[in-house]
Amino acid sequence: MQFSFLLLIPAMLGFDPTTVKTNIDFQIFINAIACIESGYNPSAVGDDGKALGIFQIWESYYKDAKGFSIQKRDKYNLKDTQYKDVLSHAVAYRVVLAYFERYEPKALINNDFETLARLHNSGPNWRNKKYLTNNYWKKVKSFFPTVKDKLFSFTTKGYEKARILIINF
Repeated sequence: MQFSFLLLIPAMLGFDPTTVKTNIDFQIFINAIACIESGYNPSAVGDDGKALGIFQIWESYYKDAKGFSIQKRDKYNLKDTQYKDVLSHAVAYRVVLAYFERYEPKALINNDFETLARLHNSGPNWRNKKYLTNNYWKKVKSFFPTVKDKLFSFTTKGYEKARILIINF
């Protein structure tokens, strides 16, 4: 059986564009995380209620990201958010970016998706338990050959308004 679905990638959700990674490979990566974690369900609740939203963010992950954002003059606009706000696509995306920048800034800059995926899956000490993240990384990297040619950008007046991802299964 084959089916397709569309996903708007949060490049148009109203937050500071300097905090949005817009390259295509990163968008494929972040969508792979969303698909694996929640099946793109922004209302998902997992791990016995400990993980929320499209990226299945734990409260400790959120607090780390929010604290880092506030230290950076609220770069990711998280100061006035609460943990439950990760049920919003826009907040969840900013939380993930802040977390990545806090713990693996070079990986974020260099699109080192393996490092970022392992960090997301297992936290900042993932290198001490890398073997626990092997299956997760395999799932994430499996998205790249199938999805890359399916990502399209739409622009209006020179500004990126949305990206639509079409994935065929």
